[in-house]
Amino acid sequence: MQNIISESHFTGTPDSAKLIVLFQFTHQDFAKRLDEQLRLFHWSTASHIYSQVTSELSSSDDLLKLIVPAIEKKIPVLFVADQSSHLETLLKAFRYLNHPFIYTSISEKPDDIKYLFNISNTIPNFEDPLLSNIMRYDAIGFQIHQMNPTLLDTLENTSSRVYRLGQLKENIKETEPILRDSHLTHLQLSVLKHSEAPAQYSPSQSGISSEEACQLSRYAGMSDKLQSLAITGFNPEADQDGRTTNVIAQLIWYAIDGFMNRRKDHPDQGPSMAHYTIESEILSDDLIFIKSEKTGRWWLKNPFSSEEAPDIHRFFPCSYQDYLLACEGEISDNLLKAQHWFSKMLLK
Repeated sequence: MQNIISESHFTGTPDSAKLIVLFQFTHQDFAKRLDEQLRLFHWSTASHIYSQVTSELSSSDDLLKLIVPAIEKKIPVLFVADQSSHLETLLKAFRYLNHPFIYTSISEKPDDIKYLFNISNTIPNFEDPLLSNIMRYDAIGFQIHQMNPTLLDTLENTSSRVYRLGQLKENIKETEPILRDSHLTHLQLSVLKHSEAPAQYSPSQSGISSEEACQLSRYAGMSDKLQSLAITGFNPEADQDGRTTNVIAQLIWYAIDGFMNRRKDHPDQGPSMAHYTIESEILSDDLIFIKSEKTGRWWLKNPFSSEEAPDIHRFFPCSYQDYLLACEGEISDNLLKAQHWFSKMLLK
């Protein structure tokens, strides 16, 4: 085991760290190249961050010894691995702690590893004991031609939020409320165009740009709820010109920058909030919007929840656009998802 980042950049220890960064690569040469790239960046605000690079031979148990205590102490974990299958370790950590959580996938298609989908690859296999505490699955950036219609119908008829590639390209800011609600976010490099990051396992000529990917990574890091962000799905051997290494390094930088600039403006965290109530002719209950006067971010309040309920039951992140549409008597897809979510929470 060795540190991948110089002490001047990442200075914490597991006990004192505010953020833990773990790297697991098949090829140590790639770790060296990534280290060299990261050293070129400026890290003026990065302190108390512990990092460690491990080999493919590192056992899941060894990683869990770092990940489980971190999540238990509410220390976020940034996990960077070439193989998407390494996500199993994070899922085991959440399962071990029996934490109910919201899972968000940023990919050109839903995660197809066996721990998320059954053999038919059509419906999330949430009956799997490893996934039984996933409360909601959200998907960002998927391409409609890569999506099984049965799975798409399943997700769209539940409280899962699905934000397609075209929607993302049109207005990336609308992804922020989704990522603000996520406890575990998985960013697969395949969500980028092949030309942006050539060393992919599932290359496509369609996808997002590196700038958009960095924005998503920053949104994820900014979430006060985020307990782990995984960046996976790249082939170190195929990175001949260093472009993919550069993109991964940028994703890491922006995730950490987001973490360092967390707003701490959740309604349960005590900041000054403005409340707006809108009567709805479509829904049976009034819409209660909450706006942070600190940051201008918005939430919809669950009209059925009590003050003692966990925040996962009480608030649903939304956008200013959702509020404006509600003022005009329209209910956005996002607010319909919120109503489905509130009804689901009412039954728990």
